[in-house]
Amino acid sequence: MATHRNLPTFPVVDEEPPLKKVYTNLTFKDYAYWTVFTLVGMPYGYATGKGARLQSMYFGGLLGFTAGAFYVYQNSLARFKGFRDNTSLQKKYGSTPPPQPLDLTTPLSPVVEILTEEEKKSLQEHK
Repeated sequence: MATHRNLPTFPVVDEEPPLKKVYTNLTFKDYAYWTVFTLVGMPYGYATGKGARLQSMYFGGLLGFTAGAFYVYQNSLARFKGFRDNTSLQKKYGSTPPPQPLDLTTPLSPVVEILTEEEKKSLQEHK
């Protein structure tokens, strides 16, 4: 499982959504990005393909299509995990509140809290 440097700012809809669920919940903006990636790749392939311009254009379009697919997957996944605004997904699937940061000021040793005073003294004597 991947780790995140920051906690999500929006409620988490699904921590590990399957691939089909991510791609079936694309927004209009995601489809627009995917189209732009594909359409920019084709003329770029044509312009850089000296000697085989038509094949380079198709290959550039394929690269743009693939890059667009990865980009919209990343955006949709970020909405499911709460790193982007996900109000429409919350209405559709429900949500869980975003995780709270750990409070590192509290003692992390619950065993000491359970021991009686006599047991604590005997532990200190053995040290």
